[in-house]
Amino acid sequence: MKKYLHYYDINTSLLPKPISIIEHDKDHEFFHTALEKMLKHVEEGILILDFEDIRAIERPNRFTQDTFGRIIELNDNFPFIGINVNEQVLYALEDASNLGKLLGEKKMIFPLFDYLGNIHWLGTGDDDSKISQSLTLIFKEKEIDLDEVTEQLKLSQQEIEDVASLAERNQHFFKYGREETEVHFSLAFERDNLFNLIRSKVQDHLEREIEMLDIRLEGHFILPNSSHTSSLFVTSKIINNPKLVKRIACEIIRRSINYNFETIVSYSLLGLYLAKEISAILLKFNKKEVRYIVTYGYPTPLPRFGEEISEKENVLIITDAISSGKSMASLYNFVNIQSGNIVNSITVFGREGFYERTGSDAILPYSGTTYSSQDCRLCREQRPAFEIDAFSSMPKQSKIEDIETTVSSLSPDEFWDM
Repeated sequence: MKKYLHYYDINTSLLPKPISIIEHDKDHEFFHTALEKMLKHVEEGILILDFEDIRAIERPNRFTQDTFGRIIELNDNFPFIGINVNEQVLYALEDASNLGKLLGEKKMIFPLFDYLGNIHWLGTGDDDSKISQSLTLIFKEKEIDLDEVTEQLKLSQQEIEDVASLAERNQHFFKYGREETEVHFSLAFERDNLFNLIRSKVQDHLEREIEMLDIRLEGHFILPNSSHTSSLFVTSKIINNPKLVKRIACEIIRRSINYNFETIVSYSLLGLYLAKEISAILLKFNKKEVRYIVTYGYPTPLPRFGEEISEKENVLIITDAISSGKSMASLYNFVNIQSGNIVNSITVFGREGFYERTGSDAILPYSGTTYSSQDCRLCREQRPAFEIDAFSSMPKQSKIEDIETTVSSLSPDEFWDM
């Protein structure tokens, strides 16, 4: 039986007005009153609360405990998922011993997606425990035999019984069965619907943030591949907003973490910042070292320090934008020549109909049109043309007659000065 997914954005759905900080008792009261009214109309399914727009919470322990407590009080069988939870809230949940006791008494578990896309099973002890890992495996794989989990994680008999007991008690999340020697689990709801919903909400949020930066320019531009267009994204402006860079990096991790990449190959100034951020996040939270190689130059990007990729090394490729796919094809060639293993490729902005041809994922797909110099109406109108630098995405004025011979790339000195 399919379960309904009920999505609520805390900032816009459950507060009197959009705010960035929940800090007063009246905000707590309004939030929990709204939560109570909402739960009365939700008979069955899974509740998803989106913490994306909550930048900070005064007294986070109290707020989070009150929220979980109120949900359990209203419906102690109701499954809850919190997504896009910031570090402050996450740590507050992990540190709140009485919250763990409350969840333990109710014999409920709550999968909580942090901003890396990991799953924390509250009330099951240490986050790295085998029980927590077992539940996460079951959740991610949709359907699994406990024998497979036991073999993979080397569970003791007591741990096997604990996993089975938790899954059996939480039938909103898991369907549980036992046949002679086999114990079988599957999810009680459509997992793909849940992840598609999360993906859509994250995309909507990023689109709003980027729109506020006003980085899409209108005019007459010559792209590095010599094609012409009337609009483009100045992607390097995004680095002026470190929080947004981090949020995009987190979304790239969310979409790529299961590919087990060892190295990031990036192109463009924004790609450099994203690669650095991803590497730092994974080292901090997953204790995993991921190196990054920054390339520059068009149409053949080369690594700044002449780094090489080992044979069969798992590589994630990141670009700021795909308009024709040539730069991504060059990066593929750079990795393939060295016999590296490309596990995923992703772009921030992907022109619809083109990024898909490269086999890449796009965080923000967009529609756009390009022209050859012979077919460009802007050229016929003699509108001033601006070349686009391949690395920085910044426009610079160009003479129309020099269009075909202009090379657009940063020198190494210019690159590292930036």
